[in-house]
Amino acid sequence: MIIKSSIRASHTKLAKHLLKNKDIEGQPQAVEVSGSRYLLRSDDIHISLNDMASMAKTSDQCQKDLFHISISPAQSMSEPDWQYAWKTFEAEFGFEDRPYIEVTHDHLAKDRPPHKHRVYERVDPELGKTVGDISFNRKRNELVARKLEHHLEHELTLGKHNRYVMMRLHEQGDQDIVNWMGQAQAHTVQRPIAELDYQEIQQQQRTRIAKKKLKAVLLHAWHQTQTGQQFSKEIAPSGLTLARGDRCNFVIVDPTGGTHSPRKMLRIRAQDLSDRWDDLERSELPSVQQAKAKLKDTLQLYQQQQLWTAQLQRQLNHEHAQPEVDAQPTQKRRAKKPVKPRQGLER
Repeated sequence: MIIKSSIRASHTKLAKHLLKNKDIEGQPQAVEVSGSRYLLRSDDIHISLNDMASMAKTSDQCQKDLFHISISPAQSMSEPDWQYAWKTFEAEFGFEDRPYIEVTHDHLAKDRPPHKHRVYERVDPELGKTVGDISFNRKRNELVARKLEHHLEHELTLGKHNRYVMMRLHEQGDQDIVNWMGQAQAHTVQRPIAELDYQEIQQQQRTRIAKKKLKAVLLHAWHQTQTGQQFSKEIAPSGLTLARGDRCNFVIVDPTGGTHSPRKMLRIRAQDLSDRWDDLERSELPSVQQAKAKLKDTLQLYQQQQLWTAQLQRQLNHEHAQPEVDAQPTQKRRAKKPVKPRQGLER
């Protein structure tokens, strides 16, 4: 089970996100408004979030009044299971009596159970301030997830904060859950690192360039070269450009104009990168804007070449389709007309 939470400000953007009929991987999903509390319209996300925006106006200090939570179980859950899950989550963060709107996303796949979203309003109009405690929400998300997995008899999910979770469970007296996690050696497992974060997934969908293949190209170039200039020449045939960044020393510009951090893609320290590429002068490298402009010019030239090639091919096809004509066509001779004698005076 995976629980994610975040504070949000834009009510309209969040409503559009909850109503998407495709998941983060581009797969179709069914969307259903499955519940609400203390809101005028329980069947309309936009109206419900507008109600929350009106509540937030009573506080001048809160910039992000929404608390967005998603619970994604690995196994199917019944309605009582979901009620227990939300009750446990609200008790942990102090949202037992707060307004919310709930949305269910069904992935329409047998191997993927539905997951649910809830959006809580943090501002209490009567008090004019936020309520609830959302500090250390990522660690506490895992705490709630381990409690639910143990109670619902789901498979244990090892997260990033296992030691913190076991410490909190021990303080709360949930020793049976601590023992359960201890049997799985949760406190000795290294923190898992996701292959792609949310921003990388979004960029991959926009550019249609697979991050996995891009990393393979960069790793191959890294192992085959010893200097920055060699690395730049090695990746050039793949349409990649080594440029100077605005916030960091080096960035990789892909054929679509997307930018990537070589340190993050190669998973190396910034100091190791600088030591190997000490032959590069940042002033001699193109900026990101210059690299994108060069790509644009190259793309326009390529499109012109493609257009010229297509026109030439159409012309050749047209000439090939015409019937063959003799090079020297025979001309029909006109029949000579008989010469009429002139009528004149006889000598």
